[in-house]
Amino acid sequence: MADGQFHPASALGGTYPKHFDSNRKHLDVLVKAGLVESEYDPGNKRRQHYRLAPFVKVTATPEGGRTMDFGHCTVRF
Repeated sequence: MADGQFHPASALGGTYPKHFDSNRKHLDVLVKAGLVESEYDPGNKRRQHYRLAPFVKVTATPEGGRTMDFGHCTVRF
C-alpha cells in the first residue's frame, strides 16, 4: 500500500492467505479510522481495493527502511 495504489485485500495478506478474513476486518477498521481508503473493484462490485490515505507520507530511509508520517507520529520500519 505504500506505493499509493489501490490493492485488493487478498494481495495485502503477505504469506498468510488463510487469514484473509482477519486482514479484511483490520483494513475495515483502518478505513473507519481514516488511515486507509477503499473503493469497489470496477469489475466486481463485491470486492474492495485499499490504499493508504493520501495524507500518510511514506518515505525511504538512507538505511533502506521506510517511514510513515501520520502527522502526529512517525513510524519507522
